[in-house]
Amino acid sequence: MMVCSLSLATEARHSFVTVNSINETKNYLAQANKDSLIFIDVDSTLTMPSDPYLRRHAIQNHKKIYNSLVNDLTPNQTRIFKHLMVMESSSQLVEKDWPTIISALQAKGIKILAFTAAKTGPIKSVLSSFPNWRYGELSRLGIDFSPAFPGAILFENLEDFGNDHPGIEKGIVYCGHQLSKGDLIYSVLKAMKFAPSLIILIDDKWENLGAVSKAIHYSFPNMRFIGIHYKAMNHIERPPTDERIFYKKFKSLIEKAKEIAF
Repeated sequence: MMVCSLSLATEARHSFVTVNSINETKNYLAQANKDSLIFIDVDSTLTMPSDPYLRRHAIQNHKKIYNSLVNDLTPNQTRIFKHLMVMESSSQLVEKDWPTIISALQAKGIKILAFTAAKTGPIKSVLSSFPNWRYGELSRLGIDFSPAFPGAILFENLEDFGNDHPGIEKGIVYCGHQLSKGDLIYSVLKAMKFAPSLIILIDDKWENLGAVSKAIHYSFPNMRFIGIHYKAMNHIERPPTDERIFYKKFKSLIEKAKEIAF
C-alpha cells in the first residue's frame, strides 16, 4: 500500500492512496459516516469479464492486433465497441469481498454510488437499456447501489455521443465518453440534494481520481476527498490467450460496432 499526493490537491483536505486489494481500503472507508458519499468505479474495479480474452491483460498482451482493429473507429463507434466488449461475457467480481464490504457500509447508513464511464439508454439492435443490463449484472453478483438513489435522472444540460446524456439510474452514475467523472460531481450532488462532508472515490484509473479531486477543489473547497487508486486487477490470475482467438473475437465486436454506430 502506498500513500501519495497530487499537485491538484494542495490542501490537506485531499489525500490519495494506492491499494492492491479491497482489504487495504478498510482504514480509509472507516472514516466515512452518514455525512459521507462513496463512489466506486465498476469495470476493472468491481467487476471484470468472465472471458479472459476480454480483460485488460489480454488487450495488453495483443496490443498490436487490438490497435490495428480499433484505429479506424470513430469516437462514437469506439464507445459502442467498448460497451459490446463489456457485454460479450458475463461479469464476475474482481474480489469476492466486494458485496460484503458494500453491504456493511450501507447498513451504517452510508451512501454509496457506482461511477462508470458508460452510456445511458439503449444500444441499437442489441439492448433496450444498458443501465438495466448493468444493474442486473451487479445485482446478480450481490451488489445493489439503488438505496442511495433509487430513481433515474438524465443531465440534459450535459452531452455525450449519439445524442445521449449522462445521468444516474438505480444508484449507478453514467458519465458517458465525452466527460470526465469530475465533470459530473456538481450535477450528481445537486440531483441527490446532498452536501457530504467527505467524498471517497475508489477507481483503477489515476486520472479519474485527479479529475474528481479537481472538481471538488473548485466547486466545494471545504469538502474532504480521499482518492483510492485500486490496483487489484494487476494481481489476478492471467490465463494464456491465443492471438488467433483474440483476433477473431475482437474482429467480430468491431464489425458489430460499425454496423450500430457511425
